[in-house]
Amino acid sequence: HEDGSVTRIEGCIFSEHHDTGEPATVKKLLAPVQPTAVLCIGLNYRKHAEEGGAAIPEHPVLFMKMPSTVQNPGDPILLPTKLKSDAVDYECELAVVIGKDCKNVSKADALDYVLGYTAPTTSVRATGKRAAAAASGAAVKRSTHSVRLARRW
Repeated sequence: HEDGSVTRIEGCIFSEHHDTGEPATVKKLLAPVQPTAVLCIGLNYRKHAEEGGAAIPEHPVLFMKMPSTVQNPGDPILLPTKLKSDAVDYECELAVVIGKDCKNVSKADALDYVLGYTAPTTSVRATGKRAAAAASGAAVKRSTHSVRLARRW
């Protein structure tokens, strides 16, 4: 709730549910989702692409992150040990959480499948020779989803 209080929800957050109004005690804030895949679109922000000297792509640049990139809010950021990097960047990206199975959904119905939104805020990057040796030249990136899920209901 806006005042910082927490109440218990009854039912399934993906379908029928309601707020019981019953106070709840939160011992530890967990990541808002446990995805099986994290699908991403890169270079979709023109200014960011220009800052990095990247050409604006004609079609979206798609890539994936491992589900292990999701981290609990407030937990320490663990830097990779095999590709040690001091390059820790703060970023703000919008993550859209799809709440139910869908395929070939029309633009008009798309928001009916969105459970909510969250924002990954930190990236650890290992680039150059170390990353090239381990990741075929791609940057290794770990994002942490460290804010609460903003619900659509």
